[in-house]
Amino acid sequence: MDFCKNRQASGNVFGFVGFGKKGQISSEYSIILAIMFAMLVLVVIIFGSIYSQQAAYSQQVQANSVISTLAYGAKNVWAQGTGAQEKYFIDIPEAAVLTNSSISGGTIRIYVRGVGDAFTTVGFNLSGWWPRSVGSHMMHLSSNGTHVIIRPDNGIWANKRGFYFDAGIGDTLIVKNDANESYDLARTYAHNTCTGFDVSSPASVTLASGVSQSWEITPRSLAANQECTGYVQISATPASLSSNLTSETMIFPITTSWN
Repeated sequence: MDFCKNRQASGNVFGFVGFGKKGQISSEYSIILAIMFAMLVLVVIIFGSIYSQQAAYSQQVQANSVISTLAYGAKNVWAQGTGAQEKYFIDIPEAAVLTNSSISGGTIRIYVRGVGDAFTTVGFNLSGWWPRSVGSHMMHLSSNGTHVIIRPDNGIWANKRGFYFDAGIGDTLIVKNDANESYDLARTYAHNTCTGFDVSSPASVTLASGVSQSWEITPRSLAANQECTGYVQISATPASLSSNLTSETMIFPITTSWN
């Protein structure tokens, strides 16, 4: 009887010494581990949030640097007047959404994912477009007297600046539209002194974004030591009447000789 009483007093009626204490300790460890895990998850969430905020801030600072550089350049070009041109290197942040960004009116605007618009304004008219991709780009700024045009350095791109033909060897003029919308191109040419070359068709064409057009320029046979001059002109006009872009004209001087 005393033996049973002793076992009942100990709280262990089955005779396994320490069974109640082990269960209690195991339960306490589980609670501690759960608390530690919850704290670890909270720390990860906090650090993740801080990292995201820092990354977004870095992207915003980079975007502000881009628009400040272009605004500075636009003011310089505008102050110099019609015909002034300058080039500026920029690095567009990875989070920029260029399809939602613009250069128009008096505002240069970049939309940054997770942040919103980064923009600045100037006191004169702007027109132009952003490159198709983020990253490093050279931008071309020019004044036509009413606007400052801001575009990638290779917006309306040509493979030549002029032509010199000797002994009947021809060449090809290639014009590419690197703008973000279509352009209507009109091709004309003229002879200054004598008829020294021919230019292939078409006389007009619409170039979608990223498309190029080529023209064959063929020199004519001339008399010995004769020289003829002239030019080919490509007039590029935005296809959309509501476009913010401006027209461009490219003139390619041509000299034909027979020596």
